[in-house]
Amino acid sequence: MDLVNQYLAEIAAVARIPNQQHQISKLTTLLNVNPQENPYIVQLNSINFQLEDAQLSKAVDSHRLFNDEWLAFNEVVLSFIKLSNQLNPWSSLESFDLYGTFINDLSVAFNNNKNGYLLSSLVRDSISVILPLARSLDAQLYAKEHCSSPRLTFLASILLKMFNNIRSQINDVNENKRTIFLFISIKLCSVYFQIGNPLLCRNIFSNMNNANLTFSSFSKNEQVQYRYYLAKFYLIKQQIIDSYDHFLWCMLNCPSTSTSNINRILNYLLPLSLIIGKVPNFQYISQVYYQHTPPPPFFNIYMRLSAAIKSGNFLLFNDVVVENYQYLQDANVLLLLINKSKVIILRNLIKLAWIRLGRPSSLDYEVVRISMKFSVQELDDDSIIENLFISIIDQNLLKGKIFPRVRKVALSKTATFPKVDEANIARFWNNKNSDRWMQK
Repeated sequence: MDLVNQYLAEIAAVARIPNQQHQISKLTTLLNVNPQENPYIVQLNSINFQLEDAQLSKAVDSHRLFNDEWLAFNEVVLSFIKLSNQLNPWSSLESFDLYGTFINDLSVAFNNNKNGYLLSSLVRDSISVILPLARSLDAQLYAKEHCSSPRLTFLASILLKMFNNIRSQINDVNENKRTIFLFISIKLCSVYFQIGNPLLCRNIFSNMNNANLTFSSFSKNEQVQYRYYLAKFYLIKQQIIDSYDHFLWCMLNCPSTSTSNINRILNYLLPLSLIIGKVPNFQYISQVYYQHTPPPPFFNIYMRLSAAIKSGNFLLFNDVVVENYQYLQDANVLLLLINKSKVIILRNLIKLAWIRLGRPSSLDYEVVRISMKFSVQELDDDSIIENLFISIIDQNLLKGKIFPRVRKVALSKTATFPKVDEANIARFWNNKNSDRWMQK
């Protein structure tokens, strides 16, 4: 027990350190659950017998940590010693319950109104160690048994407790707790997405919007991560413009050298650009972000889709979609691309025909019929052509008036074909006040 008492003496001494930041730093070092960074884990694990619970509890109580005014902290120390002593360095699976007990006890101590802030840095470091471990073990379990994600679900409940603790005291909470509020929000959202419950993020985003925080006070890395998950959330809700805006911000604020993160962002930003009518500058993106590494496979997919949309080529668009059906489906953009792009392709097809004819003041149904024949199929029914015109006029992609009897569409003299992105932004942009706190 000499080693245990030596360790407990160091823990007890923290309460006597006059500087709060030094206290935080010392506790973070002494209770660090990463064996590669904390020598006490290796030393306690080297004891060739399992320490008894009663003996450990007696030893911890004898040191009267923080004058016995923070008993939940005693449980954290006990959990750490047990974790260090019983850890199986060869089996993450056997060790995870120990990590789970530690993070649960840590969350209870962290929720203490008086002293919990002293564990803020430790909470951040512990989550950064335990969360990847849970992801790895749940992935292995799913591969073997196609089970759900029990460890990630457990961690989500722990993270939510911490989140709610800070949220409930946001105006009075210690600044050290406030500094990890965004971090906990990000990790909680990432877990919700991974366990297949992304709509649970609604509660997180709603509370963050009302927390009166200064977004710019957090690190740029955390700002990008938060807006990335917010963009994914908006995409699920089919708030396309809001999603696009946040993904674009992420790309513009992500280091250009962080290729893996740029790939994650572009994986959504490129198809969203096509859907709302923004033509990506693939050459510029390639020059800025892929100078030293080849672009990802999806880059060429969206470049071909962009060319098909721009040229009004239904056949090429369908060919690319069919060739990459599984990828687009896995990326959760397949249906959006198919449903949203067709009207833009039609608009571009009609516009090209109009330009070739010298920009006349009206268009015959016959022009559309012939154009469609060469692009995808022959249309013999005037009602179908009429419905196509109704569709693009209703979406403000063409300004004109239909005259079915004479089989013509009279076109506006100005802005005959409004820009697609401007038309979509005017129709779908929500101008959400709730997101404005991120501009502070």
